[in-house]
Amino acid sequence: MTNPTPSPLRSFRVNLHGGHVADARENENTAASATVGSVALKPLGGSFEDLCDRLSALPRTHLEPDGSFVHRGPERPIHIDGMIYDANGQVQYVQLWGTVDQCTWQNLVSVLANAQPCELSVQDLQSGELLGLERFESNHWKIG
Repeated sequence: MTNPTPSPLRSFRVNLHGGHVADARENENTAASATVGSVALKPLGGSFEDLCDRLSALPRTHLEPDGSFVHRGPERPIHIDGMIYDANGQVQYVQLWGTVDQCTWQNLVSVLANAQPCELSVQDLQSGELLGLERFESNHWKIG
């Protein structure tokens, strides 16, 4: 049995948020961690301590008390740096940058989102573009 071909490595610099509301002006009751134009970004949620516990359980991951972390891949040049930003008792967003394949990205996002990545938003820090998680992954790892 042959191993499936791994997805290509891609570099990125993004903020991972807990979803977004299309127009912050129309929904003033939404707790927002930040805004991009008129789009309110929701907090990622969960406590700083819980997220740190989940990250500490990942192999090849080093976590500092200030919320910065590094995750390395087992064989390929996979390297992800991150920083957790929290306020008011919950994680607001996580900044991520590095070079990674899609499988490693998805595993890390699952840990960051506590296995509930359905409504996450990804803000590309180079272009400023804000996308849903699936759209970001589709755009980022498309082949061809």
